[in-house]
Amino acid sequence: MSSEAITNGKNGLTLMQGGINEPPFRVRQVDLQELLPGNDTQNPLPEPLTLDQLSITCPEQHESLTLQGINLLQVRMELTNPFTTSFGTIRNKDVVLVVLKTKDGVEGIGECPVNPNPDYNEESTQTVLTVLDKHLIPSLRDMGEISSVDDLTKAYGRIKGNFAAKTGVEAAYWDLLSKIEDVPLHQFWGGRNKHALTGVSIGGKTVDEVLQRVDRAVEKGFPRIKLKIWPGFDVELVDAVRSRYPDLPLQVDANSAYSLNDVDTFRELDRFGLILIEQPFSPHDLLDHARLQTQIGTSICLDESLKTLINVRQAIELWRHIGKLNRLVVNIKPPRMGGYWEAVKAADLCQAAGVRAWCGGMLDSAWTKRMNVQLSSHPAFILPGDHAQQEPYYTEDIANPPVQGEHGVIPVPRLSQRYEDLDWNVIRKNAVSSSSYTLV
Repeated sequence: MSSEAITNGKNGLTLMQGGINEPPFRVRQVDLQELLPGNDTQNPLPEPLTLDQLSITCPEQHESLTLQGINLLQVRMELTNPFTTSFGTIRNKDVVLVVLKTKDGVEGIGECPVNPNPDYNEESTQTVLTVLDKHLIPSLRDMGEISSVDDLTKAYGRIKGNFAAKTGVEAAYWDLLSKIEDVPLHQFWGGRNKHALTGVSIGGKTVDEVLQRVDRAVEKGFPRIKLKIWPGFDVELVDAVRSRYPDLPLQVDANSAYSLNDVDTFRELDRFGLILIEQPFSPHDLLDHARLQTQIGTSICLDESLKTLINVRQAIELWRHIGKLNRLVVNIKPPRMGGYWEAVKAADLCQAAGVRAWCGGMLDSAWTKRMNVQLSSHPAFILPGDHAQQEPYYTEDIANPPVQGEHGVIPVPRLSQRYEDLDWNVIRKNAVSSSSYTLV
C-alpha cells in the first residue's frame, strides 16, 4: 500500500511518499537573508590581483611549421622500488609517448605523465590513450601551419580537462621546436638559472622502510627529503626522521588524505620545522586549505588543487586575503596543468606575487625529468624539485637521467635534447602498443 501527502506548514514543507511504514521527511524553508547578510559581512572577497601582478609571458612567434603525422607509443616500465602514497602502491606503469613529425622529417617527443589508475586525479593510462586517439589527435588534423604554442593549444581547446594527454602533445611540440631552432627549452620558457635544485620523494609502508631510504638519500647528498604521509602514518614517521636528522630540510606530502577534522595532527606536525605540508585536503577544498593555514605555522603547498592558471591566481588572492601570502607554496606540475606553457605562466605569476614555487614529478621517465630541469631554470622555482631519486625510478628507463652534481644540484643543459638521450632499444623491447596517424 502506498501513500502520498504534501502539506504546507509554518515551519516548512512535509512530504510523504512510499509505503505506510516510511517516515515523512521535511524540507526546511531557508531564509536567504540568514545566508546572504548583504554588505554587513566582515570578510569581503579579496581584491583581484593588479595588472602588474599578472605579468604573464606571451608566446613568441616562430617560423611556421606543418605537422604531418603522430605516433603513439605505450611502453611498460617497472619501478626499482614500489612507490607508496596515501592512495596506494605503484609497482609499474605504462609510459605514453607522443611523437610529432613535420613534413620535413623532424620529430619531437613528449610524455603523458599519468598514474596507471585515476587516483591522483581523474586521468589514467587508459583515459590518456582513449582521449588522444578519439579526440586530441583528430582535432589536430588539417590545422594548417603552426607559428606559436597558442596555435597548437587552440586546436584542441574545446576539449575539457585531460591535462596529462594534452601535456604529451604540447611537450612533443616544444621538443620539436627546440630541435628545429637548436636551442635549449629553457630559452623558450624564461629560464635563467644555470642549475636546478633537486630533492627526493620517499614513500614507504613502514617507518623502518622509510628510514632506510632516507639514509640512502642523505648519503647521496640530497638537500631536501619529501615524505609521503596519510592518517595513522604521519606524526610518528616525521618524529622518527627528525630525531635521526635534526637539521635535514624536510617536507611532507599528504595527497589529499586529510580533512579539517585532522587539524590537531597538523598542529603536532608544526613542531618539526617542516618546509611545507603539501596538499593535505581534497583538491576541491581550497577554502579549507586557507582555513588550516590560519591555524598552523607551517607553510601549505598546493598541488592537486591547482589545475589552471586561474586556480593559482585564486590561491594567491586568498592567501593574501588571510594575511598569509608568505606561507603559500605552489607545486607546479605541467601534466596537471595541461602542458609546459601553462606551467610557465603559473611560474610567472608566482614570481610576480612573491610566492615560492617548485617543480613536482609524476614518476616521470628520465626524458621528462630532463624537460622539468629545463623548466626549473625559471627564477620562480626557488625550492628543490622532484628531478631525481637516490636510486633510478625504473629498472630500465627510456632515457639517460639528468646529470646530478654534488648536494642535489643539477646543471641545466645548454643544448636542445638529443635523440641519443633516448634508449630506443628499451622502448622497442618494452612497447605494449603503437599507433600511427596522418595529419595532412
